[in-house]
Amino acid sequence: MSWNFENATGVGGGSANPTGQNPFPGGENPFEWSGAESQPTTPQAGPGWDTTVIGDPQPGTGGWPNSGDIWDPNADAGLPVMLPAGKPPVPWFAGAAAGAVLALAGALVAAFVLDGSLPVAAVSWLLAGPVAVLVLGEFVKRDERQRARASYEGPWVRPATIAVGVVALLAVVASAYVIANWVATR
Repeated sequence: MSWNFENATGVGGGSANPTGQNPFPGGENPFEWSGAESQPTTPQAGPGWDTTVIGDPQPGTGGWPNSGDIWDPNADAGLPVMLPAGKPPVPWFAGAAAGAVLALAGALVAAFVLDGSLPVAAVSWLLAGPVAVLVLGEFVKRDERQRARASYEGPWVRPATIAVGVVALLAVVASAYVIANWVATR
């Protein structure tokens, strides 16, 4: 069996091209490659290889400003750039730790030494509650920003943050107990 593409037939046996005219525009067959063997096999520079862009302010640069030659995307990018390591914001941590420890000390002094002093207990509660917790929250927020960097220098931060939170909680509970005891006994 041979294939005849000049006179193709349809399903019903009729001609697929009932007009009999050449269906290709211009009368040429796009699948005809009669001169393919005469083409050179090595690539040659031509209009497709020109780096000059129409209206290019710097001819020969391909539109790249300040480049003297052709940009090579496979070229060596140069030396790697070292990014600075993330570090914990220690002043915020120190402020939260100092507030929590001072509040716990004040609550314990108000309970055992001053026999339930309301002003000392109230200051301790304010220092441990809103102040120490908000400063610790700001520390955690800034620390997370630093942890998002390429590297981080602060493996001690998580346990220390938990410890400061526990001290602040103990200070709030101790000062609240002193305040509640003062209200109940007066």
